[in-house]
Amino acid sequence: MRTIVFTDLDGCLLDHRDYSFDAALPALAELKRRGIPLIIATSKTRAEVTPIRERLGIDHPFIVENGGAIVYPPGAHHLAVEGCVDDDGARIEIRGASYDALRRFIVEHREEYGITGFGDMTPDAVAALTGLSTEEAARAQKRVFSEPFSLAYERRLPDLAKRAASRGLAILRGGRFYHCVASGHDKGTAARALLERYRGALGGDLRSIAIGDAENDLPLLRAATDPVLLPRSDGVHIACDIPRLFRATQPGPRGWAEAVLALCGGR
Repeated sequence: MRTIVFTDLDGCLLDHRDYSFDAALPALAELKRRGIPLIIATSKTRAEVTPIRERLGIDHPFIVENGGAIVYPPGAHHLAVEGCVDDDGARIEIRGASYDALRRFIVEHREEYGITGFGDMTPDAVAALTGLSTEEAARAQKRVFSEPFSLAYERRLPDLAKRAASRGLAILRGGRFYHCVASGHDKGTAARALLERYRGALGGDLRSIAIGDAENDLPLLRAATDPVLLPRSDGVHIACDIPRLFRATQPGPRGWAEAVLALCGGR
């Protein structure tokens, strides 16, 4: 049975503090040796993911902005479906809401709920909050299908979520920020769609491993046959009742490597 690995980035494959993946190198080498596709599924933008993929040396499809789009690079055009948008050599399967619609919602509710979105910040401000360089922060602001934001009045989150739902939107909780996205589109729905593409291309059943650490990763984990939950940087796992769950003992790329080698290294 063929295996596919889906992974979040921040706090998983990438260290929460310095964004390095050195500790995951042995597991990455094992995936390449076995020819196992590594599918990034992240809240990051395409502009952010592109240089990371280049550093990883992979050319598989990837999921951006919490399922807002699936990007098929040149090496994965055969998996793309009809209706994709061609852009700079890649084919983009658009699944989420437009950024303009998301920003309108954020702006309308900004003062009442104490919201500060990425669209309200300078690159320097985003860099200060995330530990990214100013250049990296600017790439993080190239949003197309989602809007990360901080919330001053967290007790009012349920009310904000109801208002978002009335507009066909949803609020997800990530590692550092909340995210306003299109309702019904998340990492899990995008992963299921990609698994169908791979089944069509490869034939037969697939084993899917999904690795995450935050609440917005839970739909991704539920879409996989082998879900993996990493602890947060404080060593604590978020609450999760997904069946067959593998709980890594370490956060970040060390826990990522632990899980990948345990699930793939001996098979």
